[in-house]
Formats: sequence, structure tokens, C-alpha cells
Amino acid sequence: MAIMIDCKNVGITFDQSKVLANVDLQIQDGEFVSIIGKSGSGKSTLLQAIGGLLTPTEGQVTVAEKVITEPVDEITYVFQKPVLLEWRNVLENVLMPIELKHKRKPTKEDITLAKAMLHSVGLAGHENKYPHELSGGMMSRVSLARALLTRPKILLMDEPFSALDAMTKEQLQLELMQLSVQFSTTIVFITHDITEAVYLSDRVVLLGEQPAKVKKEFSIPFKRPRAKQLKFEPSFTSIIKGIYEEIEGRGENSS
Repeated sequence: MAIMIDCKNVGITFDQSKVLANVDLQIQDGEFVSIIGKSGSGKSTLLQAIGGLLTPTEGQVTVAEKVITEPVDEITYVFQKPVLLEWRNVLENVLMPIELKHKRKPTKEDITLAKAMLHSVGLAGHENKYPHELSGGMMSRVSLARALLTRPKILLMDEPFSALDAMTKEQLQLELMQLSVQFSTTIVFITHDITEAVYLSDRVVLLGEQPAKVKKEFSIPFKRPRAKQLKFEPSFTSIIKGIYEEIEGRGENSS
């Protein structure tokens, strides 16, 4: 597989405080990679650098061999809190990228595709509802449908399910995994939930404390999409245990 995202010696400094240092990370086309680490370890900062929202102080980020210095159309960002316009209904919110990215009004084909995306995330029949009529899980589904509408090459997700209840979170994990496989989307996913990271990802990347660099990477040896029963398998839980130990400084190669 070709390398889609390449972080080379990336360092970021804010007001003389170094957040990231010498981050080297390569992500392949179609790969699902989760980035974990303790609070304040620079996970979101790294994601913003990949998305072109921040320019590295040192090193560079390339996407499809192009140096990233600003947001590009190939990358779509999903934030922790769904950003929906209250005066637009669900369908109109999903269609926003057509107006913002392509600078045109949605066509019949765009509307048909948007409705199909809403069906994919379990929101068929809710097209005419407004954000104040939706639950938190439904708003997250709208954000996911909107993010995937233009079939971005890369989806950057910053703790998108952290505020949801356990059952809604589990259902959205299943839907995200199925859609990522269906569209072969490259996904970089930030989470504090180690079980979530292992369940969704091809690879889990652990950042050390500031100034953060890649401390360790864990390859997840299960083919996607995965059944939710996998979470109870000893082979799955042993990976989670190993990551916990690495975070706590008790891993085999920890100093």
C-alpha cells in the first residue's frame, strides 16, 4: 500500500512550550490508525498538523506526497462536538460540504447521495428534523454522514464519540468501521478509550508525555470489519493490557 500521510520529524512549539518533538509517523492509504496518550500529550495538536490547521515549527507533514500547510479538500475533520447549524434540517446539514467545498447548490444527485448516507448511518426518515430534535447520538450520525458525503481520502476524528452513552457509542463504532471499509477511507482517530482504539484500528499509536513523540506502535491483528463479540476474546484483551502497561511505564521496553 502507498503511504497517504507522512509525518517527518514533526515538532510544534507554543509560546516557548514544546508540545511535539521529532514525531515520525507514516499512515498507509486506507489504514485506520488511532492515536492515544495521556491528557496533554499532544494528540489533538498532531491531528491539527495533519489537517493543515497548524503548521509544524519543525519538520513537515505530507499527504499523498504534497506538503500540508493549510486545509485541503482531500481531508475532512470531525470534531468532538457535532457542529450543526440549528436553522438547517438534517438533510441540509449533511449537504453543507457541497456548498462550502464545491461552491454550488446541491443537485438532485447530491440529495440522493446525502439520503443514502443518512440511511447508512441509521437516520433514514429523519431528513427533515432539526438539530434541537435530535439526541447526541443522532447528531454524531449526522456529522459522520456529512463527513463522508464527498468521499474524502482522509477522515480526521478528534474523540467524536466521547460524550455518548456506551450503547450509542458501540453502535456508532460498528457503523464507522463498516463505512471506513466500504469507502476505503484513511482514518486518523483520537481517543482516550483504549478498548475503542484497539477495536476500530489497524494500528494504535501511543504518544509519550510532552514534548511528545511516538512512544510505541501496536499492530492490531484482526481483519476489519469486526464483530463486537471480539471485545471479549482473550487475544483482544491481552492487547489492551499491553497498552495499559506501556502507558503506566510497565511495558517490556519502558525505561
